[in-house]
Amino acid sequence: MESKLKSLKELVLNINRLNTLPKSISNLTSLQTLNLWRNQFTTLPESIVNLKSLQILGLGENKLTKLQESIGELESLKTLGLENNQLTTLPESIGELESLKTLRLENNQLTTLPESIGELESLKTLGLENNQLTTLPESILNLKSLLKLLLSKNPLEKKNSRLLRKLEKRGVRVSK
Repeated sequence: MESKLKSLKELVLNINRLNTLPKSISNLTSLQTLNLWRNQFTTLPESIVNLKSLQILGLGENKLTKLQESIGELESLKTLGLENNQLTTLPESIGELESLKTLRLENNQLTTLPESIGELESLKTLGLENNQLTTLPESILNLKSLLKLLLSKNPLEKKNSRLLRKLEKRGVRVSK
């Protein structure tokens, strides 16, 4: 049975009240999509970081309060959905996700973003709506592929206006 699961490409475990995953999930070496929406996770299950083929990770509507530094090991990740959680910060290792195109962080409690966010050169969409951000890191200007920056419902200070104008001049659609 286990050998058949090794070729599994997509696993959807939404709305199951899960708060942990078995370590054996790391045996799913072909897994590309893992959806864990609307469960009870408070931290990222460590076994996930061994899923080197993972391209889409959906962890929205859980109870995540932090992400481990090991998130940076998911080098194939293209979409990371973390909206509707309780995150207050992101680890510096988030910048190691070089393939990431979409990062959804709406409806969390983020107060800052790490400087390493600017290392996400493939990032096209950054969803930050409804957080507690007052400033943006200067490194956000390094996001050369960025097309959409969702920022509404954040208490951003006026000093961010210069950064946002620079992004808008480059054609980035910014929602404030």
